[in-house]
Amino acid sequence: MAVRFVDKIEDADAVTHGGDYHADDIFCIKFFDLLWKNVKVYRVARAEKIDEEQLKGKVVFDIGFGKYDHHQKEGNGFHKLINKDKKPIPYASLGLIWNAYGLELIRRVFPKGGKALHNFVFDFVEYSLCRSIDAGDNGIFSQFDSDSQYKVLSHTAIVSGLKPLEDEEFDVCAVVALKYAERAILATLELGKQIYKGSISRDFTSHMKFDDVISECIFKRFPKDFSYRVNRKNHDFVEDQLQYFINGFRVEMSQKKHKNDDTYDNMGIISLRDIFCDALFDTTARHDLSDVFNVMFNHTVKIIQDKIAAKSLILKGLQEAENKKILVLEQKTSYGEFLTKMPGGRKVCFVILPTRDGFWKICPTSKNDYSKEFKVNFPKEWCGYSEDRDKNEELKDIIFIHPHGIMALAKTKESAIEFATLVLNKN
Repeated sequence: MAVRFVDKIEDADAVTHGGDYHADDIFCIKFFDLLWKNVKVYRVARAEKIDEEQLKGKVVFDIGFGKYDHHQKEGNGFHKLINKDKKPIPYASLGLIWNAYGLELIRRVFPKGGKALHNFVFDFVEYSLCRSIDAGDNGIFSQFDSDSQYKVLSHTAIVSGLKPLEDEEFDVCAVVALKYAERAILATLELGKQIYKGSISRDFTSHMKFDDVISECIFKRFPKDFSYRVNRKNHDFVEDQLQYFINGFRVEMSQKKHKNDDTYDNMGIISLRDIFCDALFDTTARHDLSDVFNVMFNHTVKIIQDKIAAKSLILKGLQEAENKKILVLEQKTSYGEFLTKMPGGRKVCFVILPTRDGFWKICPTSKNDYSKEFKVNFPKEWCGYSEDRDKNEELKDIIFIHPHGIMALAKTKESAIEFATLVLNKN
């Protein structure tokens, strides 16, 4: 099976958004590839206009409209509530597609399983895998303790770490991301079947063996003087950032559980260790795990270098800002580690920066380094806005506002600044 990204919409079986991919659409693409084999996917550019006639006979998802999209103002429904005193997890495209097609895939994978097993596995995948990815895509993340010593590697974080950087081929990274999604889906199906039959035989006690698997990946890439090679002047920062990432891998492979946002319902239970449990004895699995680690490691190094270079960029933006609550960065870069530590950084409520496809993103800043609450929120009635669907004279040149208010997208830098100023004036 192999996913093909096609250049013409008429050649596609499935249609989704272009630009950066996320765990939601990557898992949907791989799901359809497992179901239909050799699926052909068309990714729509942000500025591209398509009509209904072009979409006939195709599955359309995560694109801003349709029954398998979740960007409407009110969302598109919720996962079944397990803990009645918690908030439900909103659907993203994966949960919607799983509900529509999941049993079809299960019957194909386990043709002799019977209705009871099929229904059990269906619920298990929805609970264990889909909820986690849908939560992340809707801006609901695991909580970070202030003393956390590792990066929480959710499915959302892993696929994000496998996105191509500016100078990389899309196809090279997408292959690794899709391979990860395939392993995650098949491992969850198999684990669900084993739990149903009461025949789980995996050894989840030998942490040292899994540590050896990770070490085989790590120490080839991370010799003792590696941080000096990356940046001698800032080697302590490099060392801390790399250890933060590597510790995340170790935690996930040791089956420890990080703390979820406790205002929401359960977010799933499948970990990196579940997905690559056969890496102990299967060389292909070990190779796939190494591919995931190596791409994420290389990206982490590049991002660390960008963060170091971003210090002067952030400082320049803070010094030149006309409105001290709005920071405009002229390059796409990471800003979280340094912004609050710089003079005036804690006053910033919105960061504006360019996207890879030529638009400008408006990002609200958190109340503190470990909070998921924003200093200033977009007006609730604007969340879920889409230029193609809605009309609002106040939102000139605004393309999209995320339903959960985690970002907005503008056509130009000037319209992004105007939007951020408007939000501040409304608060």
